[in-house]
Amino acid sequence: MKKHLPFLKIILLFILVPVIIYMAAISKTVKGVNEYRQIQKEIKNINSEIYTIKPIGNAPILSSGAIIGLLSKECKDLDVHVRHYLPTEIESEKDISLYSADILFSGRFVPLVKIMSYISQHIDGVRIMSCSFRIEENKRIPVSILMSISVISIETNS
Repeated sequence: MKKHLPFLKIILLFILVPVIIYMAAISKTVKGVNEYRQIQKEIKNINSEIYTIKPIGNAPILSSGAIIGLLSKECKDLDVHVRHYLPTEIESEKDISLYSADILFSGRFVPLVKIMSYISQHIDGVRIMSCSFRIEENKRIPVSILMSISVISIETNS
């Protein structure tokens, strides 16, 4: 055994010590470098998605009042009435305009909420900015609830 002891020390020096060093210190660095490379690839993919040119804007929905036409069937089915509609151009640049509209509905609470849900789910390109409810009391008519919705849309001017 004494004869093989120097040979065993050399084997331990060249095989076991590098494995222990790798496991103790270098493995974490290698793992970090691999994670860094993966994150760099993800960032490149995200950047390529961000800078892809996509068409902006919709057909005129708010500026032309077409949203009222799109809502007319739902309003009729749910016995909701449009009391007021006011579109406003917020900003315009080249062929693209940003429009907002204030729409005042009247009816019962649940149908009004269904109209709000219909706008957010079925009318493409229109987003609800705010919504508020108030009660209209009049001695001649039963209690009616008013819902004021502000919507926004990007439209093309072509």
